[in-house]
Amino acid sequence: MTNLEFEEMAIHTVQHFPVPESSFEEIRRKHKLRTQHVTVRTLVKKKRVLAALLAAALVILSGLSVYAGQSGNGMWAFYRASSTYLGKFDFYLPEKLAAASMSEETQWLKIVPHGVSWKDALSNPLYTVASVEYSLDNTEASCDVSVGSTKTAYWKSYFSYNDDGWNPNGVEGVNNSFHYGSVQTEEYGGITLYYAQMTMWGTAYENGSVSDEIVTWVDISRNICVRLCLLNSTDEEAALAFAKEILALNSN
Repeated sequence: MTNLEFEEMAIHTVQHFPVPESSFEEIRRKHKLRTQHVTVRTLVKKKRVLAALLAAALVILSGLSVYAGQSGNGMWAFYRASSTYLGKFDFYLPEKLAAASMSEETQWLKIVPHGVSWKDALSNPLYTVASVEYSLDNTEASCDVSVGSTKTAYWKSYFSYNDDGWNPNGVEGVNNSFHYGSVQTEEYGGITLYYAQMTMWGTAYENGSVSDEIVTWVDISRNICVRLCLLNSTDEEAALAFAKEILALNSN
């Protein structure tokens, strides 16, 4: 995925979230209280200094760097060296999916209130999603896999789930738009795979269009949701095969 495509998807994703459930509003309220109305000036200064030092330490020690931050729309992205083991989620990914090799970077998307700085997003996000890309011949990514926790209420809004399963919404934008085809399901290893084709068009695609195959599922045993995107492809069989390969690797 190119930087421009990533930025467009980030903007559309954050601006057009489904309405979060009430428990997420409570998360937002508590987050706001934590960051406002501190009455002692010396305490404010100390917290700012400590937060800056913490953010700097995290950047240095963990190897994180700003990749494509979006300070205005509620999403910041960072990257660091990739790993087949995403310890945060107890989740494994293979070094290769078919002929595609895992990228050397893992994106960490930090979802935050609009206008939050990258330092605050790094140290105190509302929600975090990891995204790993697979590239063919070290060129543009042919597939990416995103994973996020289901332990907080925000996951359903981010991954477009509700009580009926996966229900993605399209977006009709001024410059760029996208929509989904009919959602289908398949059972594999006791897990429901949801899949559909996503078509995008507009100025980002030189007023043409591109299509991606999307497969997503919820792993209750690990408390995670996974979204696989096969880029520039309408091959649903290949996308499902990739998803099943990942599921087999993570079977208990």
